[in-house]
Parts: sequence; C-alpha cells; structure tokens
Amino acid sequence: MSKPKSRPSGKNYRSEEYVMFILNAEIAIQEATLIAPSIRDGDVTNALNRLLRWLETNSELPHIPVGEVKDNVLTIDADKVNLNDLIAARIVNNWHIAMDEHGERSNTELAGCLRVILDSIHTWTRGPKSRGYLAYAAEFLKKGGVETKLVASDEHGKPMPNAPVEMPESSPTLDDLSLEDLTARWLARPDDEDVFNAFLHRALKYLVTARGEELIAHLTPLVSQAKNDTQRARVLWVLGRAHLKLEHGLAAVEPLRRAVNLDARFIEAWIALAEAYQTIGSHRAAALAWEQARTLDRKRIEIYPPLAETYRALGDMTSEIATWERFVAAAGRSLFAHYQLAQAYRRAKRDADAARELARLHKMEPAARGASPADWAVWLRMQIEAGRTQQTASTLERAHRREPETNWFIPLLLLIVAEVRGDANAVQVALDEIMSQNQPWDAPRREIEKILRDILPPTSRILQPLRADVPVEPTLELSPRRSKQTDEPTLDRLEEITQEGFAFIQRKDFAAAERSFRRVLAVAEGDAAVYGLGIVCAMTNRTEEAFHLFNLAVEIYGEDADYWCNLGMAAEHTWRVSRALQAFERCLELGLKERDLKREVEEHIRLLRQGVADLQKEWGKPLSREEMIRHEDLFARGVQAMEQGKTTRAIELFREAVTVNERHHQSWGNLGACLLQIGELDEGEQALRQALAVKPDYEFAQFNLKALAEVRASGTLSKLPMLISNKPILKQPGLRFRDQNKSN
Repeated sequence: MSKPKSRPSGKNYRSEEYVMFILNAEIAIQEATLIAPSIRDGDVTNALNRLLRWLETNSELPHIPVGEVKDNVLTIDADKVNLNDLIAARIVNNWHIAMDEHGERSNTELAGCLRVILDSIHTWTRGPKSRGYLAYAAEFLKKGGVETKLVASDEHGKPMPNAPVEMPESSPTLDDLSLEDLTARWLARPDDEDVFNAFLHRALKYLVTARGEELIAHLTPLVSQAKNDTQRARVLWVLGRAHLKLEHGLAAVEPLRRAVNLDARFIEAWIALAEAYQTIGSHRAAALAWEQARTLDRKRIEIYPPLAETYRALGDMTSEIATWERFVAAAGRSLFAHYQLAQAYRRAKRDADAARELARLHKMEPAARGASPADWAVWLRMQIEAGRTQQTASTLERAHRREPETNWFIPLLLLIVAEVRGDANAVQVALDEIMSQNQPWDAPRREIEKILRDILPPTSRILQPLRADVPVEPTLELSPRRSKQTDEPTLDRLEEITQEGFAFIQRKDFAAAERSFRRVLAVAEGDAAVYGLGIVCAMTNRTEEAFHLFNLAVEIYGEDADYWCNLGMAAEHTWRVSRALQAFERCLELGLKERDLKREVEEHIRLLRQGVADLQKEWGKPLSREEMIRHEDLFARGVQAMEQGKTTRAIELFREAVTVNERHHQSWGNLGACLLQIGELDEGEQALRQALAVKPDYEFAQFNLKALAEVRASGTLSKLPMLISNKPILKQPGLRFRDQNKSN
C-alpha cells in the first residue's frame, strides 16, 4: 500500500476526514464482542495499544491471522482465539473496507484515529473488568442506525464480503459458571489450577455480595476434599474471610490458623489472621501475625500501618515508632507515612524529631500518579491549614483527570474542600461525581473516612452519606398491596419484577432497580415497590424524594418495622426531627429482630428526644408534635426549593413555616435571603432582623445584612451573596438504611 504524506502534528482526528475510519474501528470492536462476548474494556485497550505501536513503527498494516480459512470460509473458534489479535484483526479488516471507499490513509493517520478511541475508553472505563466503553459504543452505534454484523476476511485481512462466516457455538467460560458448577469441575479435575483459581475467585465474589453465610455453608465440607495442603489452605482462607466479613472474629481465627499451619508462606492468610485477632482484642497475637506477614514480604507496605496501630493498642511505643520508621523507609514518598511518624514522635515527647518530620512533610506533594487516599488526605489537611483551598481544588481536579479510575477518592476530597469553603454548588458537583461512579458512595467513604476523621481539622464537616444495609438473608415475606384493577397473573408478574428490583439493589445497580420499581408502580400501588424506590432514592442521595416514598409506604402498609426505620432515617437526614422521632418510636413498637439495630434505634430516639427538648427550650414556646412535624416539613421543603433555584416557592414555604413557629430563626433567615435574591430588599431586611431578634448571634443573618448594606452603598445587586440555604446540623449515631427484600 502506498503511503500518503504523514499528518502534521496537532491535526484534528475528530473531523469529517477521519470519522469513517474511527467509526469502522469501533464497529470492528463490536464485531469482536459478537465473536467473543467475554471481551472487556481492558482487552480493547490492550489491543489498541499493541496496534498503535505497530502503526508507529511500520509503513504497512499488519497481517494478523485469526481463525482458519478453508475453501474461502473463515472459521473462528471463540474459545481459542487471542482476544487482542481478534480485536486488532477486525479493525484492520474494516480499515481495508473503509480505504476502498474513502481513500487510503497513512499509518500515522490511522494511529491518530486509535488515540481518539483510546480517549473515549479512558472516559467510560471504570476498572479492569469494566464494559462501560463497550456499552457506550454499542448504544452510540445503535442510535446512529448502525447495524453491527460480521464481514469475512481472507488470511491477509482483506475483506471477502460474499463469504460466509462460521463460528462454532462457544462453550461457557469459567467466568460464566456458578460457584456450584465450578465446585463440581474442581472436584472432578483437582489438578486443573485454572478451575481451582476460578472457583476461589467466584467464592470471594460472594463476600462482596454479602452472601457470607451461604459461602460458609458451601465451603465447610469442601475443606477435607481439597487435593493438597496448598488448596486446603486457600479454602480455609476464604472460609476465614467469610467469618471476618460477618464480624465473627472467634470463628474466623480457627480456619485461618489451620491455613497458616498448612502453608506457612501464605501471606494473605497471615494478614487475615492478624485482622481476626484484632477483632477479638488479642493484640499481642495480632502483632505476631502482622510481623510474620511483614517478614514474608517486606515490600507489602500496607502491612505497616495496622502493625503500628496494634503496637499502639498494646502501649508499646518503641515498637510503634520503629514500625512507622520502617514504613517511611519502605515508602519514602508517602505523606501518610511521614505524618504518622511525626504523630508517634509527638506522643513520645520527641518534639524535635516530630518537628523535623513535619518540616519534611510541608515540602512534599502526592505522587503525580498512584498516590494513595491517605497521602491525599494528609496533603489536604496541610492545604486547609494553610488556607489554600482554592488552589487545592484545582490540583485535585487535575489529579482526577489523570487517573479517574484509580483516583475514586478525589471527588470525596473535593466534597470536603467545598464544605470547608461553604460552596454549595461545588458540594453538589462533588456529590454528582461520586454518584456517577460505578462503586457505591459508601465504598470510598468507608475506605477513607477514618483517615479523614484523623487528619481533617475539627472544624471540617463530613456529610453523612446514605448507605444500604444489605442483609445476609433477605426477608422474603409477603405484605398486603393495593392494585389498580389488575388480575392475579399480572400481580404475580409485578411481584417478580419487584423482586428483581431488590436483587438489583443488592448488586448496587440502582438505575436498573429504579426502572423495575417504576414499571410496577405504573400498574399497581404496591408498598414494596414504593419502599424499594425509596431505597434507590436514598442510595442515590435524593433524600427528600426518599422521605416522601417511605412516607407513602407506611401509609399503604404500616405494620413493617423496616419501613418505619427507613422513614425515620430519611426524616432525620432532611431535618424533620419530630417526624423521625415518631417513626423510630413506631419502629420499636412493631419490634426489631436484630439486637444491634434495636440498640441503634434506641440511641436515635434518645438523641432526638433530647434535640426536641432543647429546641422547645430555645424557642421558649412549647409546640405540639403535630405542629413541630408540620413546621419541619415546611422548612425542609423550603430548603429543597432554595437548592433547586425555586426562590419564589421557597418564600411561600418559609412564610408558612414562620406562621407555625415564629421563634425559628433559620426559617426567618432563609426567608430573608430569598427575598433579597428577588430584589425585595426592605422585606428581606425585616425578615433577617426578625431572625436576629430571635437569635442575636445568628451569623447567617449578620452576613446577609452586611451584604445588603454593600448593595445599598453600591447601588447594584451584584454584591448580593450566592443563595445558600441554612440547614441545621444534626448529631446522628450512624444508623444505616435498611433494604430488606419485600414482595409486592
């Protein structure tokens, strides 16, 4: 093939000149997924990078043989084909077709087209097993009217449009098999390490999906059936981890001790054993297990922090400092390591050493790539203490753009920065970014919350996210329903769809769950579907919507304690203190099976009762529960209207709120701020001064009155502050939303 001139640098490959070559490459990728459905985004990335390297160093398109050509018929065995070769071969095949119609392109130009696709993959991929890009591309092609079908090629990659393509039906891959099927294969072929590893991998997935009890029952009889000590140790390790996941520390110790006795070099089992000892308070035994793991692999730097914390729990300050010093030596660029060493020095009264470490720390920045959440959290504290929050946000955003898949924690840090700055818009942007990620909001929060709590200044306010409490054994009991003239078969189908919705919730696929519940509610008024939709809204941070859905669920069927528990949580998250108290009290009356949950609900009730009493005392005016519930509902809806930019509606709600309770300074304050925003300066000033009459040290009103004085002095409304609602801060013990399965 003759080569046209290479493109000049900086050429726009998203232009009309190259769009057909990009499109044909993306169609080729979809064709490859038809042949091998196991393809993931990572496979596409690897294939494109390999093809890119070829194009950058060669003048001709590569010949990539895949399958077998016999009698002008290409046969591809999906079970045997190399996925990278398959993807690259289909792209080359389709480029030949495109060049026949649109003219030849140089390899340099084709490489530019691949970079456009790689940028798109980078945007849509959420991890090594993700299919985010493939799903996006398939939907994009479908909307563009492109039908993906296979076009055969000869052994040189040239198209053979009239030749049929034969693909033998592929057998299921190991990834497609259930745990039971993999168990049967492993026992039938105990020497097949691939099958055994697939079995272990699928077993570990049960832990992620909160099926620990089921996994324990399945694995316990298999320990004795393992072929050798190595396999037996790994089965025992997974069994111990299942007990740990269920917080059964004592039960976890026994299989994990057996695992390390069978394989003394099994580092993962030593780590799990150390964690098990820690959960039961055996810190000395935990320290010995951590030390054994460290001895086996001194490069596993994640072992050092829990080992140091264990020594701290034992009161062994010398060993704690020595461990942090080893951590610094092993991970010299880690801000977290230097910070923890400085704190250990400080606790040991070694002030000069602590000052030296902190001085080093102030000169450090997180690594450009691969910095840990702990490093970023330490850096964030330094920036906040130095008052550099504006520059901090810019640095975090740049880091997130470099590695959005691995820097999943940066939106959470941006949320903290926005809260410290009091920037409501930035808070919402950070929340939207968190919710757009595949992993649930509580996964990054749980992983980084302790670090943030230890490192952020006490003035920083961390939002309490909404978390699902996925039960180990979902409740499947039926509850009454009201329907809209539906026959029994339809009701049975709606019940199936409702169950599918709860299954999607357990898999954290909230979009699919919402679609299922809304399908049901379009036909019938099932309380379970309303409840499930409320869970989805709670998990996607739509708390006001969740509150109204849980409220409706208890109206339809008010005999379920979980319904009332979630209603209480949603009410509490939306500042409806009295309604939350009423809901939790009803929850206790109906009875709770879990002892820990009952204690948590009782703690909520205690705090809420104290909160109500404090409010009544502050107002100097007793209100009935009904009056308080009405006032809190008006206030919460007013805050929501403010945040949605519906200022006129917010004014109406706050006006009504102050007629119910004229001693509520926040209602007066928000009313005044809204009136200022629509230009009603005199009335707004009056409302703000009323707020100060109720609470003289009310900073929100003082701030807005100062802004109003500047407006009047300058004669322009541009001096008015951005509209930010003033919300109460509630102390919450951390009760989680419940998402037990309910039948319609």
